[in-house]
Amino acid sequence: MGKAATQTYGLVLESLINHTVPISDEIWYWKDILGSYSYTALYSIQTSPLRLFEWSKSIAHEVQQRRGTFVVEGWGQFYDLVQTVVQERSILDVQRRVQTPIALVKKEVRMKRGHLERAKMQNASGIGYLLSNAFSDEV
Repeated sequence: MGKAATQTYGLVLESLINHTVPISDEIWYWKDILGSYSYTALYSIQTSPLRLFEWSKSIAHEVQQRRGTFVVEGWGQFYDLVQTVVQERSILDVQRRVQTPIALVKKEVRMKRGHLERAKMQNASGIGYLLSNAFSDEV
C-alpha cells in the first residue's frame, strides 16, 4: 500500500512540475512581447484577422437579433440594416477604445500573462501542499 501511495505521489508531483515549466516559458514569451514595441506591433498584426473575425461575428449576431424584430424585405433593407449596425458598433467602439491599438494589445497581453501567473502559482501551491502533507504521521 505504501509503494502504491509513493508511486501515485510521484506521478502527481511529476505532472504538476511538468505543467509548471511550460507555463513559465509562456510567461517569458508574454514578457518579451510587452517589453518590445516591435513585438507588440507584430503581435497586433498577427492577431488582427482574429479581431476582424470576432468583430464581424458580433455584427452578424446583432443583425440577426434586429432582423428578428424588423421584417426585412429584400437585399436593400438587409444592407441598410447591416450598415446601421456597423455604424452604431463603430461609434460604440470608438467611444470605448480611446486608447491606441498598441495600448489595447498590451492590455490583452497583460491579462494573458496574469492568467498564466495565477496558474503557475496554483501549481506551485499544489506542489508545496504535496511536499508538506504527503507523508505526515497522522493516519
